[in-house]
Amino acid sequence: MKRSSFVSPRCLLVLIIVLAACGGASSSTGTIPRTDPDRVRIEAVLKRYETALNTSDTNAAVGIYADDAIFMPQGSAPAVGRTAIRQAYEQIFAAVELRVAFTIDEVNVTGDAAWMRTHSIGELSVRGAGMKVPGKNSELFIFEKQKTGEWRIARYLFATQLSPKS
Repeated sequence: MKRSSFVSPRCLLVLIIVLAACGGASSSTGTIPRTDPDRVRIEAVLKRYETALNTSDTNAAVGIYADDAIFMPQGSAPAVGRTAIRQAYEQIFAAVELRVAFTIDEVNVTGDAAWMRTHSIGELSVRGAGMKVPGKNSELFIFEKQKTGEWRIARYLFATQLSPKS
């Protein structure tokens, strides 16, 4: 099957929103203490995710999600389960190149569940179009500790901080 290089306006909008989280700087954890071992592991998951986005690595991006995870990008229907999440990232990485830097604002660990509030900045480049779009997002991650002890993303939601242009 021949793949078209055309990107639908809706796909491009979702990519722009996802990529609004894009940037080039390294992530920062601000003043959040890094003494809790679970918190440190959760922060490491975010760092792996940032790297996956910045290298367009679908396997790495999908690999940090739980099997029944839900990815909820602004302006698009939720991707439910790893198969749908894989399809979403394949479309995103085929259409754009991301440069994202996350900053952790809050982390709360309660037993085998945790949430993390972040914000990000960056830039996305539309493949084949020579167009670059700045991005700035707020994100909410919900993590679940797996039976193996590994932390994975159970839910991920983001929204742009940028105003629509008139």
